[in-house]
Amino acid sequence: MVRSTARGGPVLIQEISTLKLDDHALRPVTELHWTDDTGPRDFRLGSTITLGSDRSCGCMVAHPTVSRVHAELIPSPEGLWVRDLGSRNGVFVQNVRVREALARAGDELRFGAATLRTHAAAAPARIPLWPYARFGDLLGESEAMRELFAKLAKVAATPLSVLVLGETGTGKELVARALHEASLRPKGPFLVVDCGALPENLMESELFGHEAGAFTGAQRARDGVFAAARGGTVFLDEIGELPALMQSRLLRVLESGEVKRVGANRYEKVDVRVLAATHRDLHRMVNEGAFREDLYFRLAVVTVRVPSLRERREDIPLLVQHFAEGREGDRLDALVKAAMGAAWPGNLRDLKNFVVRSLVLGPELGGADASEGPSDPLHIDVSEPYKVVRDRVVDHVERVYVEQLMAEHQGNVSAAARAAGMNRTWLHELIKRHGTTGR
Repeated sequence: MVRSTARGGPVLIQEISTLKLDDHALRPVTELHWTDDTGPRDFRLGSTITLGSDRSCGCMVAHPTVSRVHAELIPSPEGLWVRDLGSRNGVFVQNVRVREALARAGDELRFGAATLRTHAAAAPARIPLWPYARFGDLLGESEAMRELFAKLAKVAATPLSVLVLGETGTGKELVARALHEASLRPKGPFLVVDCGALPENLMESELFGHEAGAFTGAQRARDGVFAAARGGTVFLDEIGELPALMQSRLLRVLESGEVKRVGANRYEKVDVRVLAATHRDLHRMVNEGAFREDLYFRLAVVTVRVPSLRERREDIPLLVQHFAEGREGDRLDALVKAAMGAAWPGNLRDLKNFVVRSLVLGPELGGADASEGPSDPLHIDVSEPYKVVRDRVVDHVERVYVEQLMAEHQGNVSAAARAAGMNRTWLHELIKRHGTTGR
């Protein structure tokens, strides 16, 4: 599915280029020390990064037993969270192999056979925060969102490819649109490709175009998305669904800026910026061979992660007011109260649907437990966009499956993951997303 949008946002490139981000958050810093094939190394870690042997990782460890994308390191006030990203040789904290674990200051970390020592730095890191509660069409007063806005502001004016990560319904397309509107090419086209909705047999033609007579039904030549978006931005949504053949052809576009139509004998130049998004774990897909690592590193020159709604609950009143289109009074207060008590596994999409329903039916009939969503989530309404219907059905199936799976195994995550043929870390992600209990 491909669509075009043309909108104007409130954030101007002139404003971004001259704005000084004086507001900061203070974050604990972990110092890492190790020796690899390049000699003794030191690294200060104040924000979430990936660790691996590829130079594109935030923390590169040059060792033959370290996967190209090996682990994710997440600083927190309690210590350093370490998450294995499907590495070949594992992640160890104090000689115990882990999928995800909290490392304390002074703990020894091992990635394959590379050993890193940790300790807490004396001075915290200063993380820039955007001074406003808005960036383009994105809203948020929370520290998590203002940190995201500040990062988007830095990236917007560059030609770099950006990979947007986040759960279903967090607003990844809004992030891509905000980047486009604040970029150096805001007057160019902004074309969205839903990689999960395009039939595989039509995908090459949709992306790259075709010549007349290239296949049955191709009565005339047609531009693909990349040619149609010249001077603008292509946003590849759900890039994790892209088939292997299309991954290799997309890599050619990113490397050379050239496309070849189906049935053509020559390549043609295209001038586009590529943004991509997914809710899937691309790091793990790379290590499992399901996604090309060279394509991943071409797409993820910059990576941004959109926080889930449960990570920024302080934004819910602002968002409810926005979705309620400025209404005030007791009814809005009731909506905010009901919204603050819900889990929101579908994030912004769930919250918006709840507010819209409740304005018509009242908070009680609109859904006292808004996280439950529609009374029949499998009902197909063709007046809704395909992606919205698909995501709602997938969310419902995920939630029901995980709830029944965990009940069957008495909350034992390891046993449940084995029975489901699922990676334990991914099952943990689904448990957190849907509010299911596990141990």
